[in-house]
Amino acid sequence: MSDLPYMRFYIGDHVRDTHHLTLEQEGAYMRLLFTAWHIPGCTIPDDPQWIIRRLHISREEYERAVVPVLEEFFTRDGGRLWQARQRKEYAAAVTSRERQSRAGKTAARQRWKPEVFENAELD
Repeated sequence: MSDLPYMRFYIGDHVRDTHHLTLEQEGAYMRLLFTAWHIPGCTIPDDPQWIIRRLHISREEYERAVVPVLEEFFTRDGGRLWQARQRKEYAAAVTSRERQSRAGKTAARQRWKPEVFENAELD
């Protein structure tokens, strides 16, 4: 499971790309994105039953709302589904988190230099 608690979301791009969807289809699209975000690599199984269970929907809702969204916005490969923009955003978020972590560790090492501990009295 991804430990990234956030996903960048560009409202203008989303509206431009999804304005033609029904409300139900747009909701399915968002749920698919949110579900994929929590799976390493942002891919989900290309398995209707898995998707139906995860999205808590009926087979009819799947056919009506999810199938058109998958066909338009997701890539199928090797039994997996993914949305290209989301994978790019996920990679950027991981890179940013790693860069911030390295910077934080460097700052902590500089702040808490070894000589601080060498002069401390131990019990």
